[in-house]
Amino acid sequence: MLLHHELTNSDKQYINYLRGGLILRVVLMHLGLAWFYLPYSSYFGLFFPALFGVSGIVSYYSYRRAGDVVHYVIKRIARIVITFYIISGGAYLILFIMNPQWVGLSEFLNWLLINPKSADQPYPMGQIWFLRALILLTVIVLPFFYLSLRNINYLLVPVFISLLVSLAQQFGGVGSVFMVAIGDLNEINTYHPLVNMGYFCFCAWASYVGILKRTSWMFCLVFVGALMAWAIFQHQNFSLNLADHSYFQDFFYLSLGYAGIGLLFGLRTPITFVLEKVPACGRMLLFFSTHAFSIFMIHSLYIYLAEAVFDLRDMKSISEILLKIIFVILASVLSAVPLSYLCKKITGVLIAKIDNRKKQQVAI
Repeated sequence: MLLHHELTNSDKQYINYLRGGLILRVVLMHLGLAWFYLPYSSYFGLFFPALFGVSGIVSYYSYRRAGDVVHYVIKRIARIVITFYIISGGAYLILFIMNPQWVGLSEFLNWLLINPKSADQPYPMGQIWFLRALILLTVIVLPFFYLSLRNINYLLVPVFISLLVSLAQQFGGVGSVFMVAIGDLNEINTYHPLVNMGYFCFCAWASYVGILKRTSWMFCLVFVGALMAWAIFQHQNFSLNLADHSYFQDFFYLSLGYAGIGLLFGLRTPITFVLEKVPACGRMLLFFSTHAFSIFMIHSLYIYLAEAVFDLRDMKSISEILLKIIFVILASVLSAVPLSYLCKKITGVLIAKIDNRKKQQVAI
């Protein structure tokens, strides 16, 4: 019989450690960690799916505590989009002041949908696909969240769907079919939420039944994921660069994504031990977790500034590499504190209004 496991304080702390580490990994990947020794360095990318997994755990327990599904969805989406609107909106405003131009309706709607075209972005924001997928996921998984209140195993249905979709991409290249075009708006990639909802719901399920705490189970997941990836590689001749499999995640990428999740949770004890022995590292990861969305959004602006303003694009020395890394991380960290404060205040006001309206409706 599967048992019900609530999140303990140590569980919550480790989730925060992971979220902070995964955000730091995103920053370092964009600074060159992904391509300094290809194709092998690209495999740092196999840990990104764990960010969906961590989000799934947090979201599922929030859903179970929520008394109203609509308010849960609004609150969840608000926490995601406010940071994007403030940071990107501020950047757009600065560009408009410097060079006033008429913004068309389609460009504005693309921005509202967190889906601006690359040419219309104030600075490179390729990472926003994660935010867009997270918003769509919040809605897509609701039926399975609801059914899981009766039987937790319903959370495994999205896992199997994502596996089937990734297999179809692996052998049929179906990813482009899920690109949805509406009028003049930028195409919306619905493949991303479909394939990533597997990590999202698997980690929610595994946490609730307690499997995430079982080291043997997690290393079994590592073994199975690596074995499936190896089997696919033996069957097909394809690029070993993991980045070539990431846009439309195929079964090869998905298998390694689950292996990465298993590794991170399987190594919970030694990772926690190290962070407790080196508290400065633990505090750094907790900082990155607290300001996750702000750092996630703002770091690419500083990468752009480092390359466009300070000419640190084609770095030819260790000193230039270190200078770029230090500048981007330090600037992102310093900016994150006021940005997070502002976003939290605005989100708090919005959620308070939603809660007050709910109370008024109940009173009526």
